[in-house]
Amino acid sequence: MSGLKGYYFNNNTLLDPSAHVRTDPKIEFTWAGTDKPASGVNNAFSARWKGILIPPVSGDYTFYTSSDDGVRLFVNNQLLIENWTVHAAKKDKSDPIITLRKGRKYPIILEYYNQGGPGEIKLSWSYPGKEEEIIPTQALFPTKNYKVTVVTGDKQSAETNANVYLTLDGTLGVSAENYLQGSFPIGSTRYFDIEYTDLGNLESVHVRHDNQNDAPAWFLEKVIVKDEETGQEWVFSCGKWIANNETVDPEKKLGRTLYPEPSTQPQEQGLQTGRIIALKADNGMYLARTDAATKQTLIAKVAATNFKSDPTTHFEVVKLDGNKIALKANNGQFVAYQSDQTGTVAPNRSVAANLSTASEAAQFEVLILDGGKIAITGSKIALKSVINEQYLARTEKQGDVYHNYVVARMTPERYVTEPKAHFELTFIK
Repeated sequence: MSGLKGYYFNNNTLLDPSAHVRTDPKIEFTWAGTDKPASGVNNAFSARWKGILIPPVSGDYTFYTSSDDGVRLFVNNQLLIENWTVHAAKKDKSDPIITLRKGRKYPIILEYYNQGGPGEIKLSWSYPGKEEEIIPTQALFPTKNYKVTVVTGDKQSAETNANVYLTLDGTLGVSAENYLQGSFPIGSTRYFDIEYTDLGNLESVHVRHDNQNDAPAWFLEKVIVKDEETGQEWVFSCGKWIANNETVDPEKKLGRTLYPEPSTQPQEQGLQTGRIIALKADNGMYLARTDAATKQTLIAKVAATNFKSDPTTHFEVVKLDGNKIALKANNGQFVAYQSDQTGTVAPNRSVAANLSTASEAAQFEVLILDGGKIAITGSKIALKSVINEQYLARTEKQGDVYHNYVVARMTPERYVTEPKAHFELTFIK
């Protein structure tokens, strides 16, 4: 469910514990007289909405609130609006204007209180090409809290005072890299809170430090992550040094990727960087890498029983940001769209871009069609280009000839019923 997670308090100061928690699709509320925002919440109350904001275009954004009474707005950890006073319905405008990039994830926090009686809180924005509007549901995503426990080994010189960073990797995406503030003494157990969108089943964590300060070498015992909402817990054992010192660590690693212990290993395979996958179209053929002669992406005529041994059907997931991916073929090229430069209505042609690294043109958004989570074997998915928002589709068959029209011209409302945009995701390794 999209929207922002709202925490409602029976006081005017956002003081825990919360009296009610829910996900609100958008922030557009008015309360008359003694109306209450939810069961169990007083008419005089405060609320904090938290989540992730994903802009639809790149450019300068202006935010607006209409409030009765106090309001504060933070976007990307910047305070943009503050009118924490008792007042009648009043419109406030962000200062400064903030520059945001299309598709990036930005933390957003809206705080509000109603002194009592009538109340109002609305959150809107404007950006290049769009006049002021209530921020729509599809741009807002609730966060959940991950409780992180970091245990340092109880051995000589195990502590570190370097800057430590942690990234969570799950079946539904990868978190931002989080700075874990403070030092890590010998034998210590330290606790952190990481807020991010739902990552699904955690498949790994990556821990690193920057090798700074006078005692950077670190013996990490383990990391424990708990989903506060569901209670699910993952234990990532390490028992190794993270150090640029071959005396204690011959590998001289400043970062380590840790995997959950078998008892907490997710049962479902997930999409992650480096995983090799194949995409099976609804006509039973596999989407393949570029043919050396034609330099164009094909649908390989390979039977299901042969696809694992045929590299032309394989892709490596080389970029993963939430549900954004890039697919790298075994010849080192990336699957990408090619814009129609002629101005005609002929279908765009998918190509393998001659790129050494994944560009925005090679990125796709993974959309699930069958209600399953991203990257479960057998899931039906659609791939939407990040650039032009068209869908990668299978080859059309006309007679006995397969044409390489593989970017489907269709609206988001149609893609679910359009089989050319569907692929079955199959894991190879």
